[in-house]
Amino acid sequence: MLAAVSQTADHVPRNRSAWDRWAAGYAAAGARNWAAAEPSWGIWDIPEAQAGVLPPDLNDRDSIELGCGTGYVSAWLARRGARPAGLDNSAAQLATARALQDQFGLRTPMACRPPTACGALTSACTALNGPTMSQWNSISATAT
Repeated sequence: MLAAVSQTADHVPRNRSAWDRWAAGYAAAGARNWAAAEPSWGIWDIPEAQAGVLPPDLNDRDSIELGCGTGYVSAWLARRGARPAGLDNSAAQLATARALQDQFGLRTPMACRPPTACGALTSACTALNGPTMSQWNSISATAT
């Protein structure tokens, strides 16, 4: 169970404000990633088939995407059978993610704040520092 945080660190509102200002600049790239048939990772767009970041079987796996931004990784996970939820500090980024969900007809839960209590997760990911396959398995094994 997640513990409630009683105080927000000073950097959180500054970070949120910055990402809210920058969000529009990420909308086009988010739409391209939502439309992609195969995930690609990082600034070099390494195809998933080559990078092997995602577990081979995502069916019925609960996962959370930390720093989900436009939500494209959650979309990739959902299309492979996972039940992702996205978490982001920026309401503007989440607004873009919800618009892309509507555009592509795929809805997954997204929030600005983590739930105060949640069930066991079977996986967690972030495109900010995408886990390697061994890291993903470690996360999956310890999160259940």
